[in-house]
Amino acid sequence: MTAVIRMLAYRVSADFMDEYIRIGETTAIKSLKKFVKAVVSIFSEEYLRSPNNNDIARLLAVGQHRGFPGMLGSIGYMHWKWKNCPRSHNDINVLERSSIFSELAEGRAPPVNYLINGNDYSMGYYLTDDERHTYLGANDFDYDQIDDNGPEPVSHNPTCNLMQFIERHNSIRDRGIHSQLQADLVQHLWQLQGQL
Repeated sequence: MTAVIRMLAYRVSADFMDEYIRIGETTAIKSLKKFVKAVVSIFSEEYLRSPNNNDIARLLAVGQHRGFPGMLGSIGYMHWKWKNCPRSHNDINVLERSSIFSELAEGRAPPVNYLINGNDYSMGYYLTDDERHTYLGANDFDYDQIDDNGPEPVSHNPTCNLMQFIERHNSIRDRGIHSQLQADLVQHLWQLQGQL
């Protein structure tokens, strides 16, 4: 466990453990694999799953409270971490492999509809933000104020044909929509907090 925790916490290679705790590289790698399997086995059902309708409602409420309607979360730390680790996936590769975006492209993601600056949007978004803790009201959101009626089942049956999949995939990557959303968010935030 010591080797695994140190490898994860300090992002050191398995052969570094030989010098520090006198454990061989192959043993350190085997320990890391067993640790990861245990974490997935224990926590996957609650924490390593795609968000359901209830989760999305909570995420949207938190985003709305912070002044970002339609925001599903912030990936600032992960963005930094992935870009700066050697031989890791960069932010684009990570997003391409994400089940969240594949479910959206396949038409299986719960709906997210919102209005910003007079424009309608139908897909949630994630922001890259390493300074979230500095915002007014960032830490005073009451998560218990949202009703929890239990998770609503999300169908995992195929629901779209190839052309619908391609259209959804293209809309996820649409630079025009991205630029418009960015401009709308800037205007929206200026209206909310510009006078502070």
